[in-house]
Amino acid sequence: MNRLAILLALPLAAAVGCGRDAERTVETHATAAFSIPAIRVRVAAVTLAQIGGGESVAAVVGAYRSALLRAEVPGQVIERVVSRGARVAAGDAILRLDPERLEPALRRATADSAVAAAEVKQARRALARGQKLKAEDTISASREEDLETALERAEARLDRATAARDSAATDLEDATLRAAFAGVVEDFHVEVGDSVQRGAALVLLVDLERARLRAGVTASQASALLPGSETDVDFAELGKRVARLESVGVVASAADGTYAAEFLLENADRQLREGMVGRVRLPGDTSALKLSVPRAALIRTALGPGLFIVEAGPPLRARLALVTPGRSAGGRVVIRDGANVGERVVIEGHFALSDGDPIELDELHSTAGD
Repeated sequence: MNRLAILLALPLAAAVGCGRDAERTVETHATAAFSIPAIRVRVAAVTLAQIGGGESVAAVVGAYRSALLRAEVPGQVIERVVSRGARVAAGDAILRLDPERLEPALRRATADSAVAAAEVKQARRALARGQKLKAEDTISASREEDLETALERAEARLDRATAARDSAATDLEDATLRAAFAGVVEDFHVEVGDSVQRGAALVLLVDLERARLRAGVTASQASALLPGSETDVDFAELGKRVARLESVGVVASAADGTYAAEFLLENADRQLREGMVGRVRLPGDTSALKLSVPRAALIRTALGPGLFIVEAGPPLRARLALVTPGRSAGGRVVIRDGANVGERVVIEGHFALSDGDPIELDELHSTAGD
């Protein structure tokens, strides 16, 4: 190679060398620009724990039954037999309407029924004579049929007159308003002297010998409730009482998404009043250990509930795992699927994480439990 060629090749080699150095420099800067710093997080362990039992929900006292007694007949109120707040037995008189217009109607209906009964007797005797004459061929068959028809008509009039008499007697009886069941006369809707029409509201009768407690429970709580089981109810004013679970609803409330649970409890001392609030301790399985994590570990993702599980490094990374949560209590939530005992999950700092991000543990504040 001549000197000129050598001189020309030297700058070219230098240029190529500089270009490679520049590429390595750009790659180094690019890698530095896109590297993700480790995010400091707190973690807790996935453990087996007792979940359930000891939970309580607010429940409102209601009457075992109540009825708004209405007028069965029109009339004028002439007497309140008992006062507001009185305790009555089933069938006791509570209020009376004026029977003046009802008594004559019953007398007329009774007389009409007696007349109809006499007509039936007469028609039966006439038919008996006619049948005897027909047997002697003294009257025609058509005449015998007429006598039979007359008896049928008389019997129909007697049935109608008897029904009218019974209706009039019922109306007279209904002029006295009686308790449909044992309870307390909570309120009167009329005063003495008022004229009322059929169907008018007269008296509110309430039965609080037993009380109903109604509470709203979550789906997970509802699944652990067994109708017929007994549990405690705490009242701030009255202390602790025992209630029996009657039913659990299957349709969620549109207001808060809970399911209606109804409990019954005795109220022999009559201290419970409608509208009082107590705390019902929910019965649950406290013996079985269940896989659980602190409630703070659970997050919502586009695909459902999830957890960030710590994966060993280096570096340590946060792996997003979709899970199936169960009931929760005492700051912990049951994990039915998606995690294993002994794994560590992020409980603080997870809102800054994405799947696979490097993490740094806050050892000072991390815990094996809550």
